[in-house]
Amino acid sequence: MRIALSHKDPFVRNLAVRLAGDHKSVSPVVSKHLIRLAATETDLENRSQIAATAKRLPGHTAIPMIEGLLKSGDDATDADIPLLIWWAIEAKAETDRDKVLDMFQRPAVWKSKTIQNTVLKRLIQRYVMAGGNANFIAAARLIELAPSKNAAKELISGLSEGLRGRDLIGLSPALAKAIKPYQNELFGGPLALGIRQGKTGAVEKAILVIADPKADPQQRLAYARLLGESGQKKAVPALLKIVQTSGSSAALKQTA
Repeated sequence: MRIALSHKDPFVRNLAVRLAGDHKSVSPVVSKHLIRLAATETDLENRSQIAATAKRLPGHTAIPMIEGLLKSGDDATDADIPLLIWWAIEAKAETDRDKVLDMFQRPAVWKSKTIQNTVLKRLIQRYVMAGGNANFIAAARLIELAPSKNAAKELISGLSEGLRGRDLIGLSPALAKAIKPYQNELFGGPLALGIRQGKTGAVEKAILVIADPKADPQQRLAYARLLGESGQKKAVPALLKIVQTSGSSAALKQTA
């Protein structure tokens, strides 16, 4: 196996990588060779097979293999490899959560176009949709590790999709704190997170904004939708008043 993984013929290397995945477990020596190959392989079929094999191997071998692929080449334009890398990461997202998050402490990983275009949104969405304190903390950690506004924007976009229609009352304190600076992007206004979490003060302030014809029409519309989605009965009089007031009603319709 070790000789085959280092063979000059790419077809021999491909077969060796595939066989390693079939066993679903490899010796420490073979593990080192697989990790080394992932960091140096240039043949696209072999890179594809390395990603597929990583999905089937334990996290202590799989995550370094994935990281090696991300650092050794740009597969973002390939039709298959980015998704194969994502599926390999997704398979370890919870079973090897700490190892996955540790990978994102390396700046080179964030520079990967595959990570930027294919993985970030899917990974944070995976965590928030699965729910649970450990997954919420993982989502918060990803946001904290984001090295740039663009990276954070991708994460917030994925998080927004994952949270769509969910009750945010049970969000972990860590995730609530991490997303607070981005609540305008997430929900459409500085009170939005509080509304989604059912906080009385935020709901009352939002009702005042909705009832104020001079307030930002985009925020009025966003808050009206949020209050409706969250079933806040306190907002009903204010919403009825808007409907009955032709000027306000027209202004809201123009922003819809």
